Amino acid sequence: MIFATAKRPGQTDLAATLRLSLKRIPLGCPLNHCKTAIVNFGKHLFPPHDSTDWSLLRDGSRQVLPCPVPFHECAQDVMPAVQGYVLGQFADARRFIELRRLATEHADAQQWTLRLVECMLNLEQGRADAAWKHLQLGLTWRACQEPVKEAPAASSATAVELGVRDYLIMATVALASDRIEAAETYASRAIEQIENDPSSCLSDVLQDTRADAMLVFATIRLHQQRPGEAETLLQYAYDAHMQAGDIEQVATGLLLQADIELAGGRLTTADSFLGEARRLLSEKCDDTRHLRQSHLCTVVEKQLRLVRARLAAETGSSARYN
Repeated sequence: MIFATAKRPGQTDLAATLRLSLKRIPLGCPLNHCKTAIVNFGKHLFPPHDSTDWSLLRDGSRQVLPCPVPFHECAQDVMPAVQGYVLGQFADARRFIELRRLATEHADAQQWTLRLVECMLNLEQGRADAAWKHLQLGLTWRACQEPVKEAPAASSATAVELGVRDYLIMATVALASDRIEAAETYASRAIEQIENDPSSCLSDVLQDTRADAMLVFATIRLHQQRPGEAETLLQYAYDAHMQAGDIEQVATGLLLQADIELAGGRLTTADSFLGEARRLLSEKCDDTRHLRQSHLCTVVEKQLRLVRARLAAETGSSARYN
């Protein structure tokens, strides 16, 4: 195990923090129509910080998102998009999903799922503004479908309920477009749903989802320049993702942890995290489950080259001065 489990001085109790009472966003409302429902999660516990672009989320050349693209929730045949995604052809995958969405009946619940996939594929290309636009269009579509709840059971139209993964994707899109309060609100709603599910302690799927939520919250804390809190969240996520066998998410967490170490000038520790991510991606990934393996390997290798070049430069400087 890479992470130490002992709390560092000044670290907060995670469970207590995440169980704070939260205001709710009305379901079906576009976010810009319900600003009064947005709260700054935990602002009474921590001093405010200015947000900053976090390189692993914002740099398109080494994009790492804290939650996966939800291809598995698409009912239609989206294998061409999946294959393009695996090969890193994000634009082709996005265009295929867009065509699928346009060919789907307007009242079909898949409209929402396909819109979320489009959002994530836009983020994979570094198109944060386009992802936010698609999210707002999707939320508007949801609002228009609300009356369908009263339709007869025989109706083919389906009202869409937001689930945990929906909120995590929404939080990721908000975060990528620097809407930090919105990201916290959406992620908090995901945690709230998990905590209210009586089977959350027994289900491996929900444990994996809880770990994804920790990863999203960690990325939010990094945007707020609060690396100490992010590290605590990453420790929880690492343990849970390892238990669930979600190696891609383990590697994503290790990349974020390495970025924290790199920003703090701790190059040797950053190299250790990246080395562990490289080993896990090469030895433990399942091709049928881990669609981002190739992309994450590329990111890890880029980071390793950067860290080792800096280590070599520092070693050379020390030798010259000695």
